[in-house]
Amino acid sequence: MYPTIQPGDKIFVTRNYSEKSLKRGDILVFHSKELGEDLIKRLIGLPGETINVKSDGTVYINGEKLDEPYVIYNSDKEVTLQVPENSYVFIGDNRANSFDARYWENPYISYDDIMGKARFIIKPFSRFGKLQ
Repeated sequence: MYPTIQPGDKIFVTRNYSEKSLKRGDILVFHSKELGEDLIKRLIGLPGETINVKSDGTVYINGEKLDEPYVIYNSDKEVTLQVPENSYVFIGDNRANSFDARYWENPYISYDDIMGKARFIIKPFSRFGKLQ
């Protein structure tokens, strides 16, 4: 999730969310059954959407270009995903180094596997602030 979240950052995560409150751009903690570990990534794809990542790194949602000011490093990985109902697609901000939905055998995360919403960086104090 670099540069949004940096090594050593401590994150305040809440379980205060609902399926209806999740929105594109949220940073969430979830369990990947495929990898057998908990991850933190940005929510990009919502149920029923078509996600198209072009070779220049540009993301399109149902044909509309997604504005992603938080992405600094892109990659040339191209993929098209049709998000099933009750599932979500997560991609890291550091696209050149993020092992995320673009590479997984099963790129979809069930709502039941979402563990929390990352709200703030709480340490180090010099980086304290709301995650966006």
